[in-house]
Amino acid sequence: MDPTPESKPEEESQETLIPKETATALGRGLNQLLREPIGQIRTLVESLKNNPQLNQDQKSQLKIVEDHFDVVNAISNNLEQAKESKIVPFSGGWDFRFSEEKETQELPTQIDITLGENTTPKVNQLRSALQHNFNNALSPIVGYLSFIESSAQDSTIQEQALEAFSIAESIKKTLPIQTTDAPLRISSDPEGIITIAPVPRESSS
Repeated sequence: MDPTPESKPEEESQETLIPKETATALGRGLNQLLREPIGQIRTLVESLKNNPQLNQDQKSQLKIVEDHFDVVNAISNNLEQAKESKIVPFSGGWDFRFSEEKETQELPTQIDITLGENTTPKVNQLRSALQHNFNNALSPIVGYLSFIESSAQDSTIQEQALEAFSIAESIKKTLPIQTTDAPLRISSDPEGIITIAPVPRESSS
């Protein structure tokens, strides 16, 4: 029997504990995915900070950008390192809640985890939590870099800010936060490189 309208919201409001192996693999894969682009943006920001044509407002904006690098990294680090990672209801969607206690999880040589509509966690819950966290972390980076690029008078500042902005924008496209109901697969190769990618419908059946 289908749940009644009264019981369905209660069911959907429950928090979900992410299995430790899934959380660790997801966090480690996100760390691997983010390492290069975040490193590239950091290098460009350092160069921008050393430009004497940068004004005080732009310096303050770059400081906010730098602070949000830590916010971005904290998402994947918490998934990988927290002893418990939960998905909890938040403002009509989902968010993460991490325990303060840390625990190292050894991953198997080969990882192959597929998250779908009937797994723990459900794929739509995970995507919603990732989208909420990464959008909040990346939006100030994208926004302030765009503002610096458009307000700068110096061509070098414009070029470097635009390049950093473009890299930050591209991160959103590589993260598994797109709105789709396709299953999500977390897998690894023999070198330990973890891939997080949607499973095409024809391949998931």
